[in-house]
Parts: sequence; structure tokens; C-alpha cells
Amino acid sequence: MKKPTPMKQKQVGLIMVIFGIFCLIGPGVYFVFQSARITGIPELLPADETVAFIESTGRLPSEIELKINETFGLFWERDIAPWASGKAALAFLSQTNGQESKLVPYVFVETNSPEKAFEFLKNYKNQGAAIKEKADCGTAAFDTPAISFAFWGKAVAIAPSSGGLQTLCDKQSALTKHLSNDIDFIRVRQNLTKPFWVYLKPKQLPRESLALIAKYFPRLPWINFSFKTLGMAIEKNENVWSGSSYAINDENIPLIAEQSYRALLLPLLPPDSELVLSGQNLPSQINKIDSLIGKDKTAPRLATLLNLFADKYLPGINFEKDLAPIMSSESALSINGAKILFITQLPDNTYLKMVENVRSVFAKTAATFSPKEREVILPDGTKAAELIPNPEGVRKFSEDFNGVQINGFIFGQKGNSGEIYDSLVADKWIVSNDLPTLKKAIQLTKEPGINFMESARYKDYLNPIMKNPELLGMAVLPNGVFTFSKRTHSDHMETSFIFVIE
Repeated sequence: MKKPTPMKQKQVGLIMVIFGIFCLIGPGVYFVFQSARITGIPELLPADETVAFIESTGRLPSEIELKINETFGLFWERDIAPWASGKAALAFLSQTNGQESKLVPYVFVETNSPEKAFEFLKNYKNQGAAIKEKADCGTAAFDTPAISFAFWGKAVAIAPSSGGLQTLCDKQSALTKHLSNDIDFIRVRQNLTKPFWVYLKPKQLPRESLALIAKYFPRLPWINFSFKTLGMAIEKNENVWSGSSYAINDENIPLIAEQSYRALLLPLLPPDSELVLSGQNLPSQINKIDSLIGKDKTAPRLATLLNLFADKYLPGINFEKDLAPIMSSESALSINGAKILFITQLPDNTYLKMVENVRSVFAKTAATFSPKEREVILPDGTKAAELIPNPEGVRKFSEDFNGVQINGFIFGQKGNSGEIYDSLVADKWIVSNDLPTLKKAIQLTKEPGINFMESARYKDYLNPIMKNPELLGMAVLPNGVFTFSKRTHSDHMETSFIFVIE
């Protein structure tokens, strides 16, 4: 497999930022609620205090088992497997003591052999000391010098300290609202179908607790604190991790009616693309992201960042006014090493003037990319040099390619040069910093050829999750390939993803 280039690794940050804002990570199918509650281990957990819940059918993933071993000293195969059956789970409860708030982990294991579980747990790290039975838990519960454990039906709950189960015992009252009855929990759970899944309440997670969460679940890549509730389901098949997420917005966001994404531009992208980002109405996607960020003053607004970019490289151009309308239909971005290709479908011919305006502004600022030195005298009389725009360092380019006009600029000096080309083909504006890449895209608009949609990465990793998306992407990472497909609704967001370790 070809490794991503250093430049590409920098550029991949763009798509990863977008993944992060989306939480990178919703299911493709929306199920109607089938019941009023979720049974099993969630019936034991208090809804208000449970801020993270990780459950697996069978044993937990190896990364989590390793961290449980570090915290509890328990080895799954040696210590738990002999009496475990059914589901296993890890929950984090928020506990407040005065002004101090902390997250406490609890392990839950379903068992068909409570006798074996009891024999092991009572002797675990217990060098002959007597165990204490808790009389105020409403079930068989015990404290040892090392841990606390209790039996509720088929489930065994384990806390990593003596007396650590008291909070859980106190929350078994009929008056307590349990996680199994929580509307958001039910909604998330019934929309996620993989055998391993995660439930989080990001807005209730103390940011300093992320290190603790990451310790147990190192593959959880990003948490967007703007979401009220986030669920993620994952399935591992050899070296392929596939999954989906369902995120409930803190507040409903306004949506405008949009045309469906039809992937019309993917056949124009190179087959060896290392990074692909494509979607319907990219400015609308940016507005949705900014709306989801909501009142979080610490999070940057993408629209603001894009305007700063325009101010630097296209002075006089405003993103919302001059660029957003051009990208209001379908757009696609491809990066392969240092080669960048951007294509957008113009809604109609009235937008050609906007394209010409962008070209004109760039022509005036291209000289800043090829500066020259000018000698200046400082106030103290010493000589110095300053960089000023150099119009002579910019060369215009024009070529007729199979009846299609290509315009461009070549600027800079040897060792520090650049180039940009663009062309209008039917209703498409094609821009690239590499002339052969631009020509290949133009050629693909006229006749079919080898393209991204024929690549193995598209067929194996992106096409399977393209379920009515509005935005999708692929990134070749140093250790594999990551793809995603997402759709935003007014009250929630759904994302499907695949991560392949190569």
C-alpha cells in the first residue's frame, strides 16, 4: 500500500477536523421505537448519573479488557471467562462530593453461574480477610478489602474499591429513573444494531475526564461537546471496523430543503485519491456544523475560518456572498500527495459571473505568492529588505484542450513555485494545482475512464455506507483507510463509517 506523503498528512487534517466536529461518528436505518424500555444491565444504572456506557455482546474489545486489567487487576480469560455468559459492560457514573465531581467506573458481567462468580470475587486480592455482606443494597452485595460486588439477576456489578458500590445500591429505589427508561437512551439504542456500542452524554462529561474515558476506549476518536447524547455502534471483522453513530442535538437546528446528493462528481476524481470529500451544498454543511457547535464559544466557526482564508488569499472576496453560491450544488475535493482537485457543479449559467470574479481577484493577488525583496532604510539608518508583491513573477497560462479552455497562473521562483489552473466544462467548474490532473478530469467529463468510483477503496469501503448521504469522505491514514457518510436532521445526526487497518 502506498503511504501518504508528508504534505498529504498535513492536508488530511482538514477532513479529520470535519470528522471531529461531526463526532465522526449514525446509523443508516432509523427504527421505530419497539418498546418503552431497554432491558438488561441498563435497568441497574441511574439515568442522571450515568454519563458513559459501553456494552458488548460477549466479551469486551481487547483494548478495554486491557484497561480493565490495569484498573481492577482482572484478566478476562483467566478470571472472568469461566463464569461469564451473555453481555459485558462498562459504565461511568458521575459522583459529586461537595464541589468535586469525578467519574467512577463499574464493570458489569452477565453470568449463568453466580456460585462460580462469588467464589472468585470473594477471594480476589483477599489474603484471608473476611468479606462483609452489605445489608442495605436490596440484593446480595459484598465488600472485600480490594473490591465491591453485587448480584442483580444475571448481572454481576463490580466496583474497583471496597465500598465502591454504595452509590449504585442507593440508586435501586423504585423512585429512581433508570437508564433503561431514559427516552434519549432508548432512542439511541434502538437505532444502533452492532454487537459493541457506546453511549455518551458529552455535555455532562467533565472535560478533564476525557483522559479517563480515553484510557478505557482508546479508539474513540473525538467527542463533540455540543451534542446532548451520542451513541456509537461498532463491529470488528478481522482488520475492518465498521459502525455507525446516532447523535441527538442539544437543540433543533433549522434546515433548508436540498436536492439529494447523487455522487455525480465522484466519477471525475482520480482513482488513486488519498483524500476525498464530497457532498451536496457544502455551504449548507458548514452552516449545520456551526449550528451544532451552538453556544460553545471556544469552538471555531468554520464560516469564520473560511472568511479569514478568503481575506488572505482572495482579498475582497466574502465566503458567504461570493464563494458559497458557487458551491450550493454538488462539490467534490480530491487530494493525492501534493495534487489537489476541486470540482463544483454550478446551479446555472448565472453563476459564471461569480467564477469570473474569483478569477479576477486571484489574478490581482497572485503576485503576493511570488514576492521580491526591496531595500528599505530603517529609522536608525541601517539597511534592510522587505518582501513586496512581484507581478513580473506571475505568468499567465492559457490552453485549448480538446475544445475546452484552460486558464491558469504559474508563480514563484524555482524551489518555491506554485501553479493553479481552472476550466469551465458544461455546468462544472474544475480547479487544480496540477495540469495533468485537471486535464484528466476534463477528459472524464467527455468519456468514461478509470476513476475513483472504480477503485477498490471506493467499492469496498465507501460504497457500502452510502445510504442517502449529504456528505461523505475517505482518508488514507498512515495505518489504514477511514471512510464516512453522514446526514443531518433537525434533531439528530446519523453517520456510518468504516476503518480498515492496512
